[in-house]
Amino acid sequence: MSGWRPPKGGKNGGCLCGAVRFECRSIYDVIYCHCSKCCHWSGAPAVLSANVPGGDFSLIKGTPEAYRSSEQGLRHFCSACGTHLYFINDGPFVSINVLALNDSEDVRPRLHQCVASKLEWFTITDDLPQYPDSRIPAPGREP
Repeated sequence: MSGWRPPKGGKNGGCLCGAVRFECRSIYDVIYCHCSKCCHWSGAPAVLSANVPGGDFSLIKGTPEAYRSSEQGLRHFCSACGTHLYFINDGPFVSINVLALNDSEDVRPRLHQCVASKLEWFTITDDLPQYPDSRIPAPGREP
């Protein structure tokens, strides 16, 4: 989708109770994920995540709990209210739960990944590109 653009400027966010707060100085990409781990973690048929360069992410209040959900990384959440906050793996990005941002109106998705494992009854009705697994093109390098 060649017209996709990352949101401008930084974003702040955190958990429902306010115990954990974070800052994102930029957003590289925004993706719907339909993998079973993300869906199980969120309790939703898809998760909308914003990938933030690791150096552009910082905690500004509190310390979330971490859970190793796979060999790939850790999922972070608030131990007080349970809000799912972000995922960190060995790569260069922190994957933020978009709905944990204070203002997510302009944080729009670019594509769907892992659609081969999406719930059969869940119908994708937008026209965003769909990829069967997590191998996706970088923004601006779509086929």
